[in-house]
Amino acid sequence: SEKPRFRKYKFVGNKKISSGRLREKLTLASGDYFSVSDIMDEIRKMQEVYKEEGFSKAKITHFIGEPDKKGRSVVTIYVEEGPKIVVKKINFPGVESYKIKKIRKLVEMKEKKIFNPDKLEADTAKIKEFYRNSGFARFDMSKPYIYYDESGENVYITVFIYEGGKYKFGKISFSDTEIKKK
Repeated sequence: SEKPRFRKYKFVGNKKISSGRLREKLTLASGDYFSVSDIMDEIRKMQEVYKEEGFSKAKITHFIGEPDKKGRSVVTIYVEEGPKIVVKKINFPGVESYKIKKIRKLVEMKEKKIFNPDKLEADTAKIKEFYRNSGFARFDMSKPYIYYDESGENVYITVFIYEGGKYKFGKISFSDTEIKKK
C-alpha cells in the first residue's frame, strides 16, 4: 500500500513546552509522504527538546489519523511530561590528587541545574581525558550511578574514580648524537 501523506501535527498533553517550540525541530511538511519510522525520528527530536529543559522522563507517543479526501493524515502527538528533574548532588569518591572543585569544573552538568542524561557521557569522557592527559595512565572510573529521590524531581549522581597513580617520566637527553650532512 501507498505511504500516507502528512497533513499536520496535533499536540495533546504538552503544558511546559509549547507546541510551537516542539514544531521548530520537526521536518515533516504538509503533503509529505511519511512512514512510522519518520514519525519516530520526529518523536526523538521532541524528546531532545524535553531533555534540554530537564524533563528527561517525558513520554511521547503518537496516533496517525484516518486520511482526509486528499489522502493526508493528522498525526496526534500525546505527551506525558513528567517532572522537571534537577541535579541535587554529584559525587566523585576516589578523587585524591585534585580538589573536587577542579573536577566539577570539567563537567557541564552542575548541581542545582537541570538533569540531562545525554550530557553524562560527554562529562565522563572529559574527566577521563583530563586524568589521562595529566599522566594517570591507569586511571579508571565507574559508569555514573543515578539515584532519584522519592519525588522523582531530584537526582543524585555518583561516579567512582580510581586514579591509579601518576607516571613520572625522567629527563630524556640525547648525547653523543651527531647529524652529518652529506
